[in-house]
Amino acid sequence: MDADDLTDELLDRFGDLPRSVENLFKVALLRAQAQKLFCESIKEQKGKVTFVFTSVSHEALLLLSPVYASRLSLSFSGKCGVTLILKEKENVLTQCSDLLHHLKEFTLAEEKGKEETK
Repeated sequence: MDADDLTDELLDRFGDLPRSVENLFKVALLRAQAQKLFCESIKEQKGKVTFVFTSVSHEALLLLSPVYASRLSLSFSGKCGVTLILKEKENVLTQCSDLLHHLKEFTLAEEKGKEETK
């Protein structure tokens, strides 16, 4: 059973889900998405979200820069870190999910390119 199936099942049984339950699902999905990319923490503070990765391609992180322009800062000292400056009234969960989605795409493209050069 995936997240959509579970949401459908809850809707069938209980009707519309409260916003807090919807957000709980979004957080759980974000954590699963982050874990697959070796993200050990995501912290939001004062209009910024910081991601810390235990293992990630530096090249894939660098490809995020043009997507987020001046809103992104990268750190390669110790563990890799990415800090995203949020725009006013942006949905934090959506922005985090989008960033992780882009990172996954760039990582997969890089891996595919390495395989093709072998």
